[in-house]
Amino acid sequence: MVQIIPASIAHVPLLAALQNASFPDDPWPESAFAPLLAPPTGLGLLADHETPIGFALARVIVDEAEIISLGVIPTARRHGYARVILRALIGECQRHGAGNLFLEVAARNEPAKALYRAEGFCAVGKRRGYYQNGDDAVLMRRSIARTELQRCTQ
Repeated sequence: MVQIIPASIAHVPLLAALQNASFPDDPWPESAFAPLLAPPTGLGLLADHETPIGFALARVIVDEAEIISLGVIPTARRHGYARVILRALIGECQRHGAGNLFLEVAARNEPAKALYRAEGFCAVGKRRGYYQNGDDAVLMRRSIARTELQRCTQ
């Protein structure tokens, strides 16, 4: 069973380790994480399954939220943990008043795009050369307002 817990400043070293294990081609310095957790806009979650396996970072500003990063370490992938983390993050964003949730995902990352589509996200744009390696990003959006059901037209 996966346990999801809120991340705090005390978890910065762990978040950095999880981020960099999940995305070794795009390492982040540990110093990048504390500002992402800062109230009132920062949100972080950790996923634990006998050991830390994943995380999510988001920012909520007024009624919109953005997923900054969501990852699962390679040895724990393909077990549904990213879905569990994503659903928990959606709930946290809703509790913080967000009605819309945005994210960028690497255009080549088919498993992640499939997850996001399955969870109701729709592609709404593209950011050319968004990542350090020059890859494009697909901008995705999902309504998370409790009274609204969104359907993709694509």
